Order: sequence, then C-alpha cells, then structure tokens
Amino acid sequence: LDRHPYAMVKAARPVVKQLREWFAPLANWVDARNVRSIAWLKAMGFTVADIATPHGLEGLPFYLFVMELQHV
Repeated sequence: LDRHPYAMVKAARPVVKQLREWFAPLANWVDARNVRSIAWLKAMGFTVADIATPHGLEGLPFYLFVMELQHV
C-alpha cells in the first residue's frame, strides 16, 4: 500500500465488489491513528465515521467504517 497505492486500490476493487455481493453492509473499525488505512478505505468507497469511539483496554480511538448495500 505504501509503495504502490494506486495498484492496490485497483486490485482490491473487484474483491470488495465480490464481498458486497455476499455480505451487506460491510462494516468494521479502523484505528483513528492509521491515516493511510483510512485514506484507502475512503478510496475503496467506504464511509468513515466523523467521530472516533474509544475501544479496547486502553480506550484507543477507532472509527467505524461502512459500505452499505446499493439498490439499483
């Protein structure tokens, strides 16, 4: 992802598309400090929450990210 970000996004798009056919919505948490992953998630079409939520024993901030089912 660090060396070839555009290639990574291009390669991951069909995988995310397939996942969306099997599971909807797609959702998980990302560490708020992980700026590169957040940018990648947005490039893939995920919506990343605006407000971080504390998680784990240390209460570190995490953002919820979601990709909803799209109706055609």
